[in-house]
Amino acid sequence: MKHNKYTLIIVIIMALISFMCLSLSVSYSYVLRSRVSGNALVITTGNLTSTVTYTSKDLFLISQSDDDGLAQDEYGIINIAKNNVYSVFYTMNIGYAVDELPSDKTAADLLPMEYIRVALYEISGGSLSENPIVGPIKLTDLTVSSVNADSVYRDTFLLNYGTFNSGNQTKTFGLKVWLDENTPISYDEYLIYLGISVNQETLVSKSIYNLSGKVLNSSGSAISGATVKFHNGKVTSTTAADGTYSLNNVPTGTYNISVLYNGVEYKTTMHVKYGQSVALQSTGGATGAASTYLQSSAYTYYTSPGLIMSANNLSTTSNQLTTSTYTIPNAYVLTGLESLSILSINNLNLTLNNDNTLSIALAS
Repeated sequence: MKHNKYTLIIVIIMALISFMCLSLSVSYSYVLRSRVSGNALVITTGNLTSTVTYTSKDLFLISQSDDDGLAQDEYGIINIAKNNVYSVFYTMNIGYAVDELPSDKTAADLLPMEYIRVALYEISGGSLSENPIVGPIKLTDLTVSSVNADSVYRDTFLLNYGTFNSGNQTKTFGLKVWLDENTPISYDEYLIYLGISVNQETLVSKSIYNLSGKVLNSSGSAISGATVKFHNGKVTSTTAADGTYSLNNVPTGTYNISVLYNGVEYKTTMHVKYGQSVALQSTGGATGAASTYLQSSAYTYYTSPGLIMSANNLSTTSNQLTTSTYTIPNAYVLTGLESLSILSINNLNLTLNNDNTLSIALAS
């Protein structure tokens, strides 16, 4: 399979503030007023053009519930326009824009990522979709898109993905950001400088899978009425009476996959990639080493920092080195055939475990 070289487009979201030589102070109880430019920051590559604007000139980030965070009126607008004849697959990644920090600040002044919550909406006709397509979710509950050996603050997380067909097309999204309601007051005055990056790849052959199977309880019985969520709700499916589900248009990459049933969410992660045959393997049994960043381990073992923290009851924040070894939660690698057409992978069964984790198996 052949692809054009990846093109990276950096679009600064919260860092528009520093772009205008202003500083944003983020507080547990308040945010100092900062003026945000009404002009868009536009960066063009020749294939994609990304634009960021704001719906308000006054931007506030406060600690609040998800309901209040979703109800807020202010959000960033992300426009991605394709102006070539090729079919394009893109990924939208989010992380800290360290280069935009004021000269008297360092990465140590940034708020730990697990206290930042986001929700992404589609925009049509100038209005946000009724429900977010991703989130509400903590940054660290997203899977890691890239890691940087020099600074964990430069790592990025997968926020969204999609495709453009041939011809000129534009997609518009709205991003809401707020602080977790349990953000400690000790982080008063820490900074948030978030950036959005868009990777785009011209498709020569299809890189999309349709996944289907059954949701089972720990005894192996089929479960109806459960909601299967792929990448935090990007694609969803409700199981039928026989427990079957289907997830369509899944590209290669590492994603969260979960099942919501009777008010409980069962979680794991899955890495979808090309190979010579369809196979599934587990990454279970791994141990994370002390003096490593959680993002680095999450990237290596196809999981998320949030799942590692939850599995080990870690008090260590996502932006710091771990102080001792820890268990890596199980993840799965699905190897699918490289194909010129969309490939269907059936009998991918999801089992709900008693510890609220999710097991994946390819049934024969």
